[in-house]
Amino acid sequence: MEMTHHVFYLPTRAVRTRRWKYVRNYSTIAKGLDQNNHMDWAHRLCELSNQPWKKPRVHEELYNITKDPDEQRNLAGNPAFAKELASLRELLDRHMKETGDPYLGKPFTDDYDPSIYIKQQPGLKYK
Repeated sequence: MEMTHHVFYLPTRAVRTRRWKYVRNYSTIAKGLDQNNHMDWAHRLCELSNQPWKKPRVHEELYNITKDPDEQRNLAGNPAFAKELASLRELLDRHMKETGDPYLGKPFTDDYDPSIYIKQQPGLKYK
């Protein structure tokens, strides 16, 4: 799972079960409505800083999708769900290792490294 829109890249990985969804973000950059600066109407909608799409992303998200299908309550920081969080972290790490994911072991940062994206796209070259 990742957002690639034109030249804007938000590296994200996720796994889910019937009950849980775990999301790992590799950047704090806010999701936003659109990355195109020419879209004045969208940016006017985003002027209020308390809008959800303007908030920086957190490193981890955990949702009980049976009780919270709209994913409004992030449970990743709640100690009551530490067991589920650990299990899903392990599941995602295993999948990333099996698939040779270039973000495995990478830090949560805003330093975008285009070479990571290029490695995922055979035939592309980065100068």
